[in-house]
Amino acid sequence: AIAEGIPPAAVSAETRSRSTLENALFSQPWTTEAGRLVLVTSGFHAWRGAASMAWAGTPVAALCQSTAFDRPFSRYVVRDFMLEGIKWPTNVARAALWSLAGGLGLRRHLPDWILA
Repeated sequence: AIAEGIPPAAVSAETRSRSTLENALFSQPWTTEAGRLVLVTSGFHAWRGAASMAWAGTPVAALCQSTAFDRPFSRYVVRDFMLEGIKWPTNVARAALWSLAGGLGLRRHLPDWILA
């Protein structure tokens, strides 16, 4: 983003997360202040990343893919497509469990790996 002319003060990177859901939660203090969020991520990950940010309370105003879908067809494209097919339902289940536990006041009892 900085190389493309975005001022460094307007760019942040969350570095503690182990997953998209953790990234969305850990980024929330910054993203809430920002008001408008542009999510930059890989093309295959963009929609899941945007859904995770919305779940954490910060809807994405725009998506920008950092890697193009126009890579030559290869095993990496197949791998990414297959991984997203696995990660979507997994993320939905984990987010639902986290939200339910929060609503019931039981979040502290969840194991650390739920969002990882």
